Amino acid sequence: MRAPLFQIEFRHDYFADGKLAEFQLVADGPTAQLLDRYQLVARLQNGLFGLLGDRVNADFIAYLRDQAPAGQLTFLLCCDPRRFFFITDLPLDWLGALWLSSSEGEKNPSGQIEISPTPGERWAGRGDVVAVIRLDLDDLLARGVDAYYLVDFKARELAWQYYLVNRSEVILQNPVIVAENGQRFEGPESFQLPSGEQALSFSCADQRFPLRQVPKIVFDLVDRLALSSEEQLVEHCYIKGLPTPGQAQWGLSERSSGAVCTLYVYL
Repeated sequence: MRAPLFQIEFRHDYFADGKLAEFQLVADGPTAQLLDRYQLVARLQNGLFGLLGDRVNADFIAYLRDQAPAGQLTFLLCCDPRRFFFITDLPLDWLGALWLSSSEGEKNPSGQIEISPTPGERWAGRGDVVAVIRLDLDDLLARGVDAYYLVDFKARELAWQYYLVNRSEVILQNPVIVAENGQRFEGPESFQLPSGEQALSFSCADQRFPLRQVPKIVFDLVDRLALSSEEQLVEHCYIKGLPTPGQAQWGLSERSSGAVCTLYVYL
């Protein structure tokens, strides 16, 4: 019965369940040849990658080390690079691949060996490689069979800027963008769009929001009306659940405060 030589868990806090999705893990040429020669089976399921074999012991790992180039197995993390770049905490001018080495992993309190990605050069030959994972077989020997590695990608944090275009000419007295927990955007301020249309601009100021597949914070557009007879505010909600940054409609730019995503709302 086959058992795992090692396992690598891939996490990404953009995704609702915390597991990296929509990716493939592919062995490079020399590693693929070794897997085929020694009948090792790569299995990927729910963000967990494992290399399975019939002979799972230190002697076999040492023998495999002697056959592998530089004593390493190399795997390529492949997915849509534009999407990965958008959702992941990476420099805005990043054009390469993330490199990970098991020999640089450190045990976390849960006993997993956490490997931190390092930005590096692009992998030649494939345009969809976003990360290169090198499994050092000496490291695996030292840690023991069935070592459990963890790669944890962080979601990109953005400033949000809403532009409200009031095409219906609704009379707004005191428009506010606010969440149920009381978080609100600054503004509005009058702003002229490049198209010439007038808009109201709302800024998140110093707040930053991590990108989420399922947003944890949802903002509404409300108008707060003052009652002259009573010193109370009455809220009228015009849009429940404003759009949040998504790849289909984001505009990303570099400002002194960092990355900003502009979102347009039409009333």
